[in-house]
Amino acid sequence: MLGAVNDTRRQNSAVLWIAVAVLIAVYAGWMTVQYDRQRDLLTDAHTRHQQLVEQFQALASARPAAPAAAVPEPLLVALLRRPDLIPIEPVLGGTFYYLEDSVRVLSDRHLYVAVEDGHIAGHLLLEYRAASDGGYTFQVMSASQD
Repeated sequence: MLGAVNDTRRQNSAVLWIAVAVLIAVYAGWMTVQYDRQRDLLTDAHTRHQQLVEQFQALASARPAAPAAAVPEPLLVALLRRPDLIPIEPVLGGTFYYLEDSVRVLSDRHLYVAVEDGHIAGHLLLEYRAASDGGYTFQVMSASQD
């Protein structure tokens, strides 16, 4: 009788472990599907972001070169004082700076500007707003590195 009880316990234990293994396999499969879905969403978002950057770069390069006076001087000065906004990491000890002649006012809220550190170049799309103190605030909308 004791042997039958032990056999029943072993069978119940084996069934329990099989059920646990099946649950883990199902959960792992579900997590894989979730991971793949998130990766696809991220890839789509990255593609849309790149298309937007390319559209803004095309828009900026399609505009005729504007004389420096076309960019309001207070706006230009405020931007040139904010190299800390450039989110691209410099290489080989370089320091990023704005290419002053590349600044283009795209709208009453957006600027395009090219940047470089002496080794690599990049492009920024910035949103700007006039501040109450007469200055300007900036927010980086997009940045790309050549």
